[in-house]
Amino acid sequence: MPRRLALIVATYEYQDSGLNRLTAPAREAEDLATALRDPEVAGFDVTLLVDEPHHRVGEAIGRFYADGRRNDLMVLYFIGLGLTGEDGRLYLAMTDTRRDSLPFTSLAAEQIQYAVDGSSSVQKVLILDSAYGNAHARRRFVKAGGEAHAIEPFKGRGCTVLTASDTIQYSFVDDKPRGDAVRSGFTGHVLAGLRDGSADLDGDGEITVDELYAYVHDRIGADKPRYRPKRQSNVAGRTVIARNVKWRPAKPADVTEVAVPVVEPVPRRRRPALVWSAVLGVVLLTVAATLFFTTRDNGTDPALLGEPMTTEKEVRSLAVTRLDGKDVLVSGGSGVVLQLWDLATHQHIEPPIVIGNRDTDVNELTSATVPTELDGRPVIVTLGSKPGASSFSRWVRVWDVAGRRMLGQPIEPAKTVYSVAVGQVDGRTVIVTGGIDGTVLVWDLATHEQIGESFKAHADAVRSMTFGTLDGKPVIVTGGAKADPTVRLWDLTARQAIGQALSAHTDDVVSVALGEAGGKPVVVSSSADFSVRVWDVNSFTAIAPPLLGHTDQILSVAMGRLDSRPVVVAAGRDNLVRVWDLVTHKSVGRPLGGHTEPIFALLVTQVNGKAIVFTGSDDNSIRAWDLAKVR
Repeated sequence: MPRRLALIVATYEYQDSGLNRLTAPAREAEDLATALRDPEVAGFDVTLLVDEPHHRVGEAIGRFYADGRRNDLMVLYFIGLGLTGEDGRLYLAMTDTRRDSLPFTSLAAEQIQYAVDGSSSVQKVLILDSAYGNAHARRRFVKAGGEAHAIEPFKGRGCTVLTASDTIQYSFVDDKPRGDAVRSGFTGHVLAGLRDGSADLDGDGEITVDELYAYVHDRIGADKPRYRPKRQSNVAGRTVIARNVKWRPAKPADVTEVAVPVVEPVPRRRRPALVWSAVLGVVLLTVAATLFFTTRDNGTDPALLGEPMTTEKEVRSLAVTRLDGKDVLVSGGSGVVLQLWDLATHQHIEPPIVIGNRDTDVNELTSATVPTELDGRPVIVTLGSKPGASSFSRWVRVWDVAGRRMLGQPIEPAKTVYSVAVGQVDGRTVIVTGGIDGTVLVWDLATHEQIGESFKAHADAVRSMTFGTLDGKPVIVTGGAKADPTVRLWDLTARQAIGQALSAHTDDVVSVALGEAGGKPVVVSSSADFSVRVWDVNSFTAIAPPLLGHTDQILSVAMGRLDSRPVVVAAGRDNLVRVWDLVTHKSVGRPLGGHTEPIFALLVTQVNGKAIVFTGSDDNSIRAWDLAKVR
């Protein structure tokens, strides 16, 4: 039977006088151990080590992982200080650690990783609630605010790593600490999310590692934005770390209570048969449940349609266009071709569109529900890196889908292009580009000539863009990069902003979508701050709290309909696809898993009357999902 094992290592007191002068963390290790042991919460077999020397902790970690079995869930939780040595390596400080002898008095990250790699378990979770600093700044000063790169040494299959922060907070000059070791409150938020079940973000009664991380990340961002938790995972499927103690199954709304007649007791001689019937029922239910959840965690989600469409290179963009009178899917990435696919059968359509040599990198394709046309011909617009140039030199090109050839010359604005969209303005089809300098340019699709002057959209790069109409006017929605992470609407005819900037994101606005929910126009935005937000275009305010659940940057967002209800679909660097109801703002079903690398491309379209989600990933595959089967 799989075991749930946890080892908590906490260090509050240090023999090194410099380390002891730093701010000590709250003494939460005992409370954490109690919560993890509680059978109603997590049910772990917990070992707690407090203020132990490095050799005892090292032996305990070695035994902990060596005893792990394949199906055991193993959690190593560290509370204390992390130090970077003169060799650039990361060390975890123990009570006997000396800064002048880190390799021999502390635990090197590589040493812990060695133990992790030696374990048979395929579900290992490493959590570092550490304040990081430089042990030898008197010789090589590193400013506070730099990155500790704490998560990088910990890799390998079957392991998820969470770190409370990755910022260098302190250093030592002339043996005196500069800076502080004030904590983000990471463990306190973990305790709160476990104790009252509030970390169960999708409300299914289970708290996964991904949900716990997203919950803590959001609260730290609100309380102490200077800290940035990080996550790294190479685990297939969901890792359930705890139960929601307050969860109760919802009572179906259409069930009518009826009086149950009193049944006479079953005669004693028939009870064995009754018992065996009950046992058989439990066994069958258990087998069914096991098969259901196993198939989900192995990537064979019921919503998944057929086998993945495999590509030679990463998939960074998807679009729908027309070929020979029917809709087809176009995919682009870091390869030298744009591949065409049959939307229904998922088969290659040959030949592909050859876009250049091996140095070409197509970063984005214009995607719309209505295919783009030029003089009656289906065309596709691409944004990609210019061959032989730096990664920051990009051009926009137009391709004849039927003829498999480029039309005209590439469009090369003076400033690097970050985003592109296509639509109709004053009766003609235009290309709109957003630049690294925050400006927007409009181009004639047919002549590739610039139309009018540029206008300033953001104080930082125009990170994302989409085209649409609002009150009959052509508009674009833009999302800014980190220095200006706002969402803005623009009247393309007047070249003027519509309303005020939509502000709430704290990092790059990576993707935007314009649609309708509840009879009102709305904008949906996703960000590198791990959140999706929904905005009322009429009042220019957020409609609801952020939609949470993703545990890394959300790279793409789209809108669709599920049972006639508007939904938002999002995907990103955590390799998952999530769906939310835009009326209730609640998560729909479990996240869609199967991709093993970040999902850069996302498209929602109709195929044979069904709403289908297509996702493209750095794992060299495209997957199709039936939106109606997301439950």
